[in-house]
Amino acid sequence: MPVSLDKKIAKLNLEKKSPKLVSLAKKASVSLEKKGFSAHEAQVALIMDVSGSMKPLFQNGTVQELIARTMALGINFDDNGAIDIFAFSFTSN
Repeated sequence: MPVSLDKKIAKLNLEKKSPKLVSLAKKASVSLEKKGFSAHEAQVALIMDVSGSMKPLFQNGTVQELIARTMALGINFDDNGAIDIFAFSFTSN
């Protein structure tokens, strides 16, 4: 039986730390429920490119917005209360 979004939010203590993320997660929950995906669970991971070519996207907030939206969806699917985050960077020779 899946854990409710409210219980996940409470467990992660997000109400005070990130109200925008909570709002996005609730909106995502409603959308997923309408599409019939609310009962699905999965291991969630976010993989980020932190190489120099991404610098403009970090500076203008694009990456932050993507992370917020990804985490909002991830909270709804997550199976164990932990979203794994990995970073990578390619360097040229």
